[in-house]
Amino acid sequence: MNEENIQNENTESIILTDAEGNNLEFDIMDVFDYKGNVYYVLLPADEIGSDTEYVILREAKDAESGETLLEGFDDPALLDELFKLYKNRHISDE
Repeated sequence: MNEENIQNENTESIILTDAEGNNLEFDIMDVFDYKGNVYYVLLPADEIGSDTEYVILREAKDAESGETLLEGFDDPALLDELFKLYKNRHISDE
């Protein structure tokens, strides 16, 4: 199954604001707990295609406001592990 086939009308979306203040819409493909953290697997809403890259963000809490935030992280091994987990959960081999 390719990326175009995994999206359905039940997909939720989220608007994230980048460091420059730009609003970007993403489709939430999955949210799951892994080793004590919550991770979001996202796809850019306007760029669905065979070469579209997934975005995986970790949920965090703002220390001052307690607001839930999504943050990136720089751990290639963890990203690979999370993407494999996502694929095993949702994408069947054809």
